[in-house]
Amino acid sequence: MRQRLLILCWHNVEGTDAFPALPGIGTTGITRQLVFLRRFANVVSLRDGVAQLRTGRGLPSRAVAITFDDGYRDNLDIAVPILRRLGLPATFFLTPEFLDGRTPWWETLAWTLRCSPSTELTWRGERLSLADADLRSTTETLTRDIKAMDEGARSASVADLSAELSVAGGRLESPMMSWEDATRLVRMGFAIGSHSTRHSILANENAAAQRADLIDARLRLQERLTNSVEILAYPNGRLEDYNLTTVVAAEGAGHVAALTTTPGLNDYRTYPMTLKRFVMDPAAGLLGFTEIPRFYARQARASLRNPGQRAESPATASGKIGRPMPTRRRRMHAGEKQTGGGDALRLLILIDSLGLGGAESLLVPFIGAARRSGVAVKVAVLSGRSFLRNDMVDSVRAAGVEPHFLGIERLLDPRAIPRLARYLRTSDCDVVHAHLGYSITLGAPAARLARRPMVATFHHVPSPLPAAEAVKERLSVTAASTSAACIFVSDAQRAAFAALYPRRTGRWIVIRNGVDLEAFRGIEATFPPELEIPQGSPVVIIVGALRRPKGQHRAIAAWELVCARHPSARLLLVGSGPEERNLRQDVQARGLGASVIFAGFRRDIPRLLTASTLMVSASETEALPTVVMEAGAASLPVVATSVGGTNEVIDDGVTGVLVPPDRPDLLGQAVAELLADPSTLAAMADAAGRRARAEFGAGTWVDRLGELYDQARGITSGAGAGCG
Repeated sequence: MRQRLLILCWHNVEGTDAFPALPGIGTTGITRQLVFLRRFANVVSLRDGVAQLRTGRGLPSRAVAITFDDGYRDNLDIAVPILRRLGLPATFFLTPEFLDGRTPWWETLAWTLRCSPSTELTWRGERLSLADADLRSTTETLTRDIKAMDEGARSASVADLSAELSVAGGRLESPMMSWEDATRLVRMGFAIGSHSTRHSILANENAAAQRADLIDARLRLQERLTNSVEILAYPNGRLEDYNLTTVVAAEGAGHVAALTTTPGLNDYRTYPMTLKRFVMDPAAGLLGFTEIPRFYARQARASLRNPGQRAESPATASGKIGRPMPTRRRRMHAGEKQTGGGDALRLLILIDSLGLGGAESLLVPFIGAARRSGVAVKVAVLSGRSFLRNDMVDSVRAAGVEPHFLGIERLLDPRAIPRLARYLRTSDCDVVHAHLGYSITLGAPAARLARRPMVATFHHVPSPLPAAEAVKERLSVTAASTSAACIFVSDAQRAAFAALYPRRTGRWIVIRNGVDLEAFRGIEATFPPELEIPQGSPVVIIVGALRRPKGQHRAIAAWELVCARHPSARLLLVGSGPEERNLRQDVQARGLGASVIFAGFRRDIPRLLTASTLMVSASETEALPTVVMEAGAASLPVVATSVGGTNEVIDDGVTGVLVPPDRPDLLGQAVAELLADPSTLAAMADAAGRRARAEFGAGTWVDRLGELYDQARGITSGAGAGCG
């Protein structure tokens, strides 16, 4: 029998300002819950349970680990005496800033709203009522919006609200433990874990901030409590609250395991940095355990909708994120074949067209990784058959999928939505994933009519648009926000959309794309002879459509400086587009014709990247630059303009160099200095390759989307109170 570990999570025991409850109900409820576990389960320490999961041996049947998040003082006053009386081990995940005496922002917010003499407040241009009947709804709205902000914006928002509501007299006493309380826990034999430094939603922070936060939290807890801190609980812990960067940062900070609040059981295949937990509500008493069979019931219903497909065990969805496990790849759903055949998740990708754009080019690596994970993929294209002969259509077919062309050419076609809904019903898909504006705008209402869950992905960074185009974009944002999830490919992209559309609704999350790492294995590191690149010459490559926003004109301006210091170097421009004539004229005017090569559109990008010395990306804006991730897969350092999602792909000074946009002088200087420093180039190449393998693989991307598809189908859901 496969050994499994059930991890349970509690937050506060009694009611607080943020989570009100009747006095005493939490104490009674958690007592019943812990007594039940003592009688009917085998409670193990979290540390032992995680260690035994790795080996697949030693876990008793009905193994359960007990955890508490946030560090509420009533954990010590109420839960700990019960745990000690029953002889149950537990792990408490603490936040150093709360131990310092800082009150959690959500408690401060709830207290301020409850105590304010005001009857309403202004929030994002709207008036929200503070009347007793509306207070809970207003609190939930503000908490949801503020939780999605980064640390700086969150602190400013809470401060602004406190100033506006101006509570006279009185002071909220922190409901959290102190360092002295935490020391008592350690002396009583309880384990301590990290819950980050200040309970920020880590996915909202950049990579450097995440690393600093997790390292600081672990070191402070270990130094003050003289106790080893090996396990992390992600703040909030839901799928959208941490990302691949978070997982890498957690491992880099020295944690051997990390906990989410995704419900499910854990077994030896579960990735230790994304262990699953059921969140418990003390006030529910023994009824709190009913969420576990409800979880399985939802899976059973999903199985009935797909006859012949066994209901998924939570342990089979191991939630792997980051580096691949040494065992078999995670299956998207239990009962699926590992490659082809058998019952599988049936995914329909809906896209505007199959041109040669960035979103379209991501289809091929996604299809390959998804099919390897056992997903049955279909592709539906809104446009007609005008693209039947292009290269992208051929690539999709080569990946094993025949695209279906719907012939929908106009957004205002009154037949479009009914036609699309009929197609979705007959496609027998489980989930629709819409990409790009028209597909999202039409797909959301069509999916509702067809009773199919839909998720939507945007691939561009928004900018001011002419009136008609602005209306179309607003329609697509509204439609996406009504779907099961609105996906952005980088934190920067989501922030840009949030700035333009602050009064949004729905679930906005970040899931970064991936690239086909296998395409870069065993590649010949030489240039094709037709490019006529002298042997031994350093080559700086730029890959992208020759369009003004891609910034090749800046790179050519910078190349003058590089050529002066490295006359044998070559600049290789790969791509075609409307700017080619202007760029060629600029090259000739600057006297750079001998050192700049226009390679045109090519299919052998992995070979060219692998053979190059350095890559340049000079774009004006990027949602998430796929080609920069591909450079990492080729272990190629990158000098890039610090724009959009580029900052989330390049670790400045480690995997490449970031320079300000519109500064070709600094761009040229950075390239010239790296070409003159082979040891730094080699170190960056190694770091870029390691990071790409850990974070940017298409398999990792598919795994993250697989978890989201499960949620869209109702296979997983969260439960319980608390902020994580």
